[in-house]
Amino acid sequence: MSKWILAVVIVIFVIVALRRRRETPPGLEQGGTRPAATRPDIDQLIINGRKIEAIKVYRQLYGGDLQNAKDAIEAREKTLSGK
Repeated sequence: MSKWILAVVIVIFVIVALRRRRETPPGLEQGGTRPAATRPDIDQLIINGRKIEAIKVYRQLYGGDLQNAKDAIEAREKTLSGK
């Protein structure tokens, strides 16, 4: 019986932690109000050939899964290169 109570408490704790995590807008520094990175920062990473870092920053700013971030960065890369 106590194992069930412990399991329920753990599940509740995880749910609360995940909800709090979602409440923090993506891209904000811990405890700050200024975005950790901006769209021009992503553009600069792309221009410098640092596509993987650009994908990571994009996900921090806008959320989403890896495939969507990769697609967005590749589309932006084409726009920046003029192709």
